[in-house]
Amino acid sequence: MAIDWEHLHQISDGNEDFERELLHIFAEDAHAHLEEAQAALLLEDHNAVLRAAHHVKGASANVGLKEMRTIASQLEADATEQQLTDAPKMLSRLAELLQDLQAFLEQP
Repeated sequence: MAIDWEHLHQISDGNEDFERELLHIFAEDAHAHLEEAQAALLLEDHNAVLRAAHHVKGASANVGLKEMRTIASQLEADATEQQLTDAPKMLSRLAELLQDLQAFLEQP
């Protein structure tokens, strides 16, 4: 799990408990938005995929999750162009990264 710790330390003023709280909130929120994107993809609802990807992109950037931000950004761009051919692969990778984050957060 690649987290930009420098960024996270900066926004949390070095408060590790706050950092974990931010990451927990992000994980819950991202999970919901990825589920929305999956459902929207099945319906070929480009706008809903775009909205979900945009949200995950911004939220992941805020907490320093660079790879998630990059993938969500590409998914957003593809949805804007109504090109969702690679969306299943991108959503799968985003889900894997989210699982990695959740596993990290479960560690003491």
